[in-house]
This record gives sequence, structure tokens and C-alpha cells, in this order.
Amino acid sequence: MRLMAASGRTKQDVANALGRTINAVAARAMATRVKFRSIRRPHEQKVMFRRRCLRCRHLFDVDSRYRFVCDLCHALDEWRGADLG
Repeated sequence: MRLMAASGRTKQDVANALGRTINAVAARAMATRVKFRSIRRPHEQKVMFRRRCLRCRHLFDVDSRYRFVCDLCHALDEWRGADLG
């Protein structure tokens, strides 16, 4: 299992090769401190959303579900100096 993990295999690949479940492979990996590569590939891009800005109402692309104001409105002095308390 350690050699397969070092060669870049996923837990699913190792489980299939050894005839075990993914949970069994994960438990053994945790007990023996074997690191597997993540499922997400580095070349995958984040999902982009189109959302309306709460201030100017224009559409903008956002990669986080926590952004509600476009970059232009966020850079304004009145936005930066807003009294929130």
C-alpha cells in the first residue's frame, strides 16, 4: 500500500487492487501514516458563479459563495470606510 500511495494512486485505486473497501484502506493508511494524493487534480479550476452585486446590481463572476459585492464596488472608499457598528 505504501508503494502504491507513493506512486500517486488514490485510495480507490488501492482498494480495487487489494480487494478491500475504501474505508479499510483509509483506516490502514491513517494507522501507518501513509499519505495519499487528493482526489482533486491541481489543474481543475474552481466553479465560478454569476451573481448580481448588492450595491451596483451588475453581474460579476465569483469563485466563493461568500462574495456578494463586485471588485469595483468593494474598492470604493465609501465601502471601505463604512461604519458597521
